[in-house]
Amino acid sequence: MESVKYDKKNLTAHYVISPIPRIESEDEIVVKVSIAGICGTDLHILKGKFEATDGVILGHEIAGVIHEVPKGCKSFKVGEHVVVNPNIACSRCFHCKRGLYNFCNNGGLAYTVGISSNGGWAQYCKAHISLVHVISNEIPFEQAVLCEPLSCIVHALDKLPTIDIGSNVLIIGAGIIGLLWSSVLHVLGHRRVFVSEPNSGRRETVSNLDLGYQCTEWKDILALQEKDPDFRIDLCIDCSGNTGAIQSAIPLLQYGATLLIFGVADPTKTIQISAFEFYKKELTLRGTVINTTTSFHKAVILLESLSNRYITLEKMSMKKFKLSDYKKALEAFSTGTYSKIIFEV
Repeated sequence: MESVKYDKKNLTAHYVISPIPRIESEDEIVVKVSIAGICGTDLHILKGKFEATDGVILGHEIAGVIHEVPKGCKSFKVGEHVVVNPNIACSRCFHCKRGLYNFCNNGGLAYTVGISSNGGWAQYCKAHISLVHVISNEIPFEQAVLCEPLSCIVHALDKLPTIDIGSNVLIIGAGIIGLLWSSVLHVLGHRRVFVSEPNSGRRETVSNLDLGYQCTEWKDILALQEKDPDFRIDLCIDCSGNTGAIQSAIPLLQYGATLLIFGVADPTKTIQISAFEFYKKELTLRGTVINTTTSFHKAVILLESLSNRYITLEKMSMKKFKLSDYKKALEAFSTGTYSKIIFEV
């Protein structure tokens, strides 16, 4: 089968022909991949900033069709449309017993399909049966592949305090994550949402979603406060990982506000926080990492609500590439020409 593997020594990816995976135990399923996504984490891996297994087939955003099930399996059928949650949980460790599956000692970031075990940048992918979720045949695979990032958003929503309708919400960054956050907030009924994005092309993408949100450069966000001194942000969601942008947002926070660091920041960079300001304003600083089994299940359901109204190739500025064109795909992703690059397998 066609596949794209990670070369850890040279920090590169290679297009190679690999054996089609076969079921070796009763808790495995083989999926024929239809669409696989490129994530920012994949770029971090190829830059040596995120650990991954040498020689692994990359790709942890996967949608496809069940190709093979173990004998006697009654939960799944060959031909069903599915998505794959890349993060397994052992259900036995200290964190799992507390329901914190994303911190699992034996799973979570320690075991991820497409990072530590072979993933979806291939024609076929094998996954643990607990990671496979059936989806409606009515949902196109290019939408379904966004279930994994969407599940991370659902996990963050589960961790956040209640976001009252009418709250001022600021989203920093309008890449695919910022676009998904914007869409989710809209479907939940939020209308006072502001998006900060320096790239004019990405600002246009937000406009194409027709959400009624104001997407501007940072100076325009600051101008809102200059015009109205009472303008403050109740919830700030950073999707950029840019510590400078996070730092700049802190003075805008309302009393009782929450700052959510969702984007993956450079581990060497820091932000400065006034302890007195956090005390005086009763601020909350929240971080979230990956997803949980529960949030992925919720994301599958939420996807049906988003579907064609919000998530299409055109609206989300997504671009398809073949596996054999992986170099062009990675280049297009790194330049930010499109908000999302996906492989059509």
